[in-house]
Amino acid sequence: MRRAEEIARQRNLSETVAAYHATRALHYALTGNCVTARSEARAAVIPEQGSSPVLALLWPLALCGDPAGSEKIADEALKEIPLGTVLNAVTIPSIRAAIALNRNQPDKAIELLQSAAPYERAYASAIYLRGLAYLRARKGAEATAEFQKILDHKYANWDLIIHSPMSA
Repeated sequence: MRRAEEIARQRNLSETVAAYHATRALHYALTGNCVTARSEARAAVIPEQGSSPVLALLWPLALCGDPAGSEKIADEALKEIPLGTVLNAVTIPSIRAAIALNRNQPDKAIELLQSAAPYERAYASAIYLRGLAYLRARKGAEATAEFQKILDHKYANWDLIIHSPMSA
């Protein structure tokens, strides 16, 4: 990923460079390294445009420090793409579940992730968050079952959980 980022930088592809930083911010946020996640999130902001890959930054914001800011961005994203199936069923509920976990509301997080269930083979982040929520709720058997789903399908084309640079 860093080599691809360097090539993008050499070619002045600032949005692509920002996307790599945003992706790393997510990886670090999901693994609990919030200091590095926030640093990568800041690096994802494109100074000349004042923008960033907004949806990718929702995770670090939700998990590592700015739940109110991530809620606001999630609401704005829903206004822009109100009928987006994955956005409505997986992305936004996952972000809101991460916010609930940040606020120590694991039962709410589990409830929010129900809409992601039909899509979870493609979006392991929902399973991972549900596992974290069960752990926080002191429901070890349920947490184990969620994490086992990820282990059982480690070669599936899942999103950032399996293909994280930290898991390589």
